[in-house]
Amino acid sequence: IFDKSFKGVVLTPAGEKLYPYFVRFYDSYESLTEKAKSLADSGDGDQIKIGAISSVAKSVLPDLIKSFDEKKPNVKVKLLVGDDHRESLLKGTADLFFTDEEDDEFEFFPLFTENYLAVGVKELLPAKKTITRGELLSLPLVLSKERKTFEYFGKLPESATTVNSADYSAALSMAERGIGVTLVPEIAAQGVKRLRAMRVVPELKRTVGAVYRKNKKKNRTFGEFLAFLKEYFSE
Repeated sequence: IFDKSFKGVVLTPAGEKLYPYFVRFYDSYESLTEKAKSLADSGDGDQIKIGAISSVAKSVLPDLIKSFDEKKPNVKVKLLVGDDHRESLLKGTADLFFTDEEDDEFEFFPLFTENYLAVGVKELLPAKKTITRGELLSLPLVLSKERKTFEYFGKLPESATTVNSADYSAALSMAERGIGVTLVPEIAAQGVKRLRAMRVVPELKRTVGAVYRKNKKKNRTFGEFLAFLKEYFSE
């Protein structure tokens, strides 16, 4: 294809005939590379990356993802479970994050509101529908270190056993063993056996929503997923 001489490198007759094909191949390769990069940067390509706090990931997302997959079987869903929505969204490891924390830096799309419940063994919790904050403070407590718990009690009781995580599994497990009464959202208490659950007075609620970057490009797949969420939670 090439000849080398003291004048440099020149195309052979065969090379001159093949040269236009090489140019077209190179242009096609460059175009393909640019398109692949564009899809990766935009989150397009029939893929949605979802982040979620553990209580939502365990109780809400299995049915939600199954329903979305039935409507859009060609869309690949990637799931990340964690507590830090900011890091996940800013680094691009999630296009959208299910959380109960509103953040002025991000769009917040509210999905549902639920009550917190006091949960414990029957030996600790009386057989009634509600329990007051004062009554809770007289009991041994197992509490997750989260903003809403701090707000509810003013500060965590010194005698309380604390769990430094937004995952309620550890607190529920300790409550199940009679170590204390815990305070968890309704969806976190679903399916818990051998425990009594009741609403607290005054009420403590949280709103779970989907957050995403304000400057997020709403590509086709992302837009379809947002539309699906609106329909799913309006049913």
